[in-house]
Amino acid sequence: MTKTNQLRNILAIESAVAGGSVALIREETGEILRREGLECSRAEKLISIVSGVLDEAELELGDVNLIAVSIGPGSYSGIRIGLSTALGLGNARGIKCRGISVLDAMTWGAGIVTSPLVVAIPVGKNDIACRIFTSDDQGNRAAGGDPELLSSANFINQMKSLPNTTLFAHTDLCERIGDQIPETTPCVDAGIGMAEFVARYASREHAAPNNSLQPIYLRNRDTVVRSAGF
Repeated sequence: MTKTNQLRNILAIESAVAGGSVALIREETGEILRREGLECSRAEKLISIVSGVLDEAELELGDVNLIAVSIGPGSYSGIRIGLSTALGLGNARGIKCRGISVLDAMTWGAGIVTSPLVVAIPVGKNDIACRIFTSDDQGNRAAGGDPELLSSANFINQMKSLPNTTLFAHTDLCERIGDQIPETTPCVDAGIGMAEFVARYASREHAAPNNSLQPIYLRNRDTVVRSAGF
């Protein structure tokens, strides 16, 4: 067995936020390769993007030990495309798939110790998916509420009602609303590559596996989880 095959390689797919992204992390070295903003949310593009990342890493699909895929929230069709692709790749080579909430992954990867913390991503042109997290004295994060889907106006009003809060948001969202939230609310740019957060969260020793891969769809401030056929 080659040294490459001894590494625990994690392929991450996030196709539900903006243009989507793909990331590959070698857990033992921490090396990560990524492709961002290349229409990863389009089914006909995603497989070729995954192949490109593997080629860059000089790996084959058979060298991947785990496929981590975003189960949302985000674009309805994007979630379906990511899940279908991950399951197809996993079934083809017998690779385990793990579903990851992109908001949970962002929270863990933010490296922000202030509390409360709001993580947010754009959904379409007008809506925002978000979740509030709090921290205990040891810095452990806990969800302060369920994920929500809000209009931009309602999200901005919510941020105005949350003093001493930090916002960790996708680049597109920072650009859209950054000048409309209170000056006392730091808006930290999370970048556009959400797949990297998904990969790093999946690599955590104590990350709970999600073998059901049930997607998270948000409608009218409620979380709706569908299982049959996504």
